[in-house]
Amino acid sequence: YDLKSLKLPDSLKTIGVSAFLECTSLETISFAEGLENIGHGAFQNSKLRGELILPSNLNSIETGAFKETLLSGSLCLPNSLVTLASSAFSNCTRLSGVLIIPEGIAVLNNNVFEGCSNIEGIILPQTLSVIGQNAFKDCFSISTFVSNASSPPTVITGAFDGIPKDNFTVEVPEGSVNDFAYATGWNEFMRISAHRVFS
Repeated sequence: YDLKSLKLPDSLKTIGVSAFLECTSLETISFAEGLENIGHGAFQNSKLRGELILPSNLNSIETGAFKETLLSGSLCLPNSLVTLASSAFSNCTRLSGVLIIPEGIAVLNNNVFEGCSNIEGIILPQTLSVIGQNAFKDCFSISTFVSNASSPPTVITGAFDGIPKDNFTVEVPEGSVNDFAYATGWNEFMRISAHRVFS
């Protein structure tokens, strides 16, 4: 448990279940580009801190992988990502900036960013279809919210609880404003308007 810094080899494809769970000395990690999967609870409750640089070929971040770590700054998720499992980054209270969910993500699972109280904005991909229970619960600092999905993603109970829904305008594709305005969960926001996508 005295491990403070770690550099992973290029040959490593998967970090296994609970591999560094509660490694309370671990502060920094350098991922190899060959890494494809970060397993269930891999870094949960470790003292991993600073900005997280994820490899560009990463496919999945499993349940609770970075839950309750000390990661800070903006979280940049790679475009290769297809799985963001439940509680993957929950209670990472030092994460900030605008969170861009990559194209290819269809489901934001339960509690995935719950308690990330300093994230300032969310941009959702065209591919998103479901936002899970409590996914963004208690993300109090959100002041920008953009959905690129033309059909409103299904919102499960509590997904937006704690977001200040009357402080900003949710931006959605032109032609989708009414759909969002009447959709369950989305109708909790006071203002929804069209954003223009410039190519």
